[in-house]
Amino acid sequence: MAQIIKTDCGLCVNCCGLDVHVEDDRIIKIEGTKEHWLNAGSMCPKGEHLMDWVYSPNRLKYPMKKVNGRFQRISWDQAMDEIAARLNVLKEKYGSHTLMLWTGSVGVEHIEMSYFMQRFRGAFGSPHFYNAEGICFRTRILARQMTFGRCPAEEPRNSNLVILWGNNPDASYFMNGKMIRERVAQGMKLVVIDPRRIPLADHGIYLQPRPGTDCAIALAMMNVIITEELWDKEFVDKWTSGFDKLTEHVKAYTPEQVEIISGVPAADIKNVARLYATTDGSCILEGVCSTNQQINGLQTHRANAILQSITGNVDVPGGWVTTPMLPLTDMRLPVEEKPLGAEEFPVFYQFGKRPAPYGSSSLLTEAIIKEKPYPIKAFINAGGNPAVTFPDTKRFMEAMKNIELNVCIDPFMTETGELADYVLPACTFLEETGVGGFPYCLSHCTPYVMLRKKCIEPLHESKAVWWIYNELGRKLGYEEYFPWKTDEEVVEYLFSKSVIPYQKLVDNPEGRL
Repeated sequence: MAQIIKTDCGLCVNCCGLDVHVEDDRIIKIEGTKEHWLNAGSMCPKGEHLMDWVYSPNRLKYPMKKVNGRFQRISWDQAMDEIAARLNVLKEKYGSHTLMLWTGSVGVEHIEMSYFMQRFRGAFGSPHFYNAEGICFRTRILARQMTFGRCPAEEPRNSNLVILWGNNPDASYFMNGKMIRERVAQGMKLVVIDPRRIPLADHGIYLQPRPGTDCAIALAMMNVIITEELWDKEFVDKWTSGFDKLTEHVKAYTPEQVEIISGVPAADIKNVARLYATTDGSCILEGVCSTNQQINGLQTHRANAILQSITGNVDVPGGWVTTPMLPLTDMRLPVEEKPLGAEEFPVFYQFGKRPAPYGSSSLLTEAIIKEKPYPIKAFINAGGNPAVTFPDTKRFMEAMKNIELNVCIDPFMTETGELADYVLPACTFLEETGVGGFPYCLSHCTPYVMLRKKCIEPLHESKAVWWIYNELGRKLGYEEYFPWKTDEEVVEYLFSKSVIPYQKLVDNPEGRL
């Protein structure tokens, strides 16, 4: 008889609820959890094809080693022994900073995976832990930290006006798309600012800027708000500094001047600015790639944060609100040496080291090629595909030629895996127990946590990423730092200092706010 296991989806930061039907250690059906607070039974196209993904014939099935340009099957013992031996040789020759660890955004969604990577590099003594944050979402977080001293999140469910700025939730946050349509039907106002006319543009006001001119539009909106004295004077006087300098700065960005820059009619900019400033509980929903990954992305996010501030839409229902993060046990080990970029980009490093000590990914390629400030010769990549996602692919491929030990950990063979000396098969999130619900609440403003439950045993010879780092650490002689033997032991340790104990999540499989 089939068993229904309630868990969450680990394919992105939304962490939607799943009902996984299992019979004889095989998944026979996956549905959205109807009572889940976020997706309420709905699933995105990726979620609808989870079974195809888990049971894909293209899954990596066993550890492999490249011999004479071709991969050959080896045992886990051989893989761990050889990788550990080569790491020791490289450490002896170049120093502990010769090791670099990389993860994609999956290292953000899978907390235990990221924590073990940081613990491993600390035990080894390397300062190098990098992930997609350095070339992606950290831009938004950093801008808000610089403005507010923390990172408030959007609360569109309670907004009276939402600006979708380079954000197409139908394609990425489908629950937000559904919610926005429902709220518009109830009277919420909607503005879409996007070079592409997305479907939601039909439900509100649409501005079509030239790509990359978003910051100029934000400055023009400030010009209108300040010139027409529409700012929240009480909030600005009580909670902000630098308003006089801002007032002077935005004088040059009149709607007429910004129309020339952006292509958006001055009248439309004025209309949106007035509407936004005079609607209580207004909320800007920023996109990721569209606004983060451009040369002026940080300042665009800063401008939007300032727009929220001068209109008093901070820590009010429907604006940007501060939400608590669930404290988990810190598994990191101290490393004295700083990562790349700590000196060149001190602001990034200052804010980036909490909650995680990221180095600046943008410096990696040249550092590997030029061997400055020192040779980086060992590269372990888990759950990322930088050969495709990293800026300047050709230059990155050139850098990989200078790596003497290249290890890739993933459920599937990737372009990055093809470059590796060793490829290790990782299990999927449905084959291990972990922290679910994304308690950091940066994407949907609700601190929600649940157990991400093992639904079936790992297929083939795949292993959890935490186990791989745990075992490799033991092979290197760091047993005292890696005592865990099961998924449950790891998760119980992570919740050992939390306000929500592990047992409460066991007793409440639907999760906890």
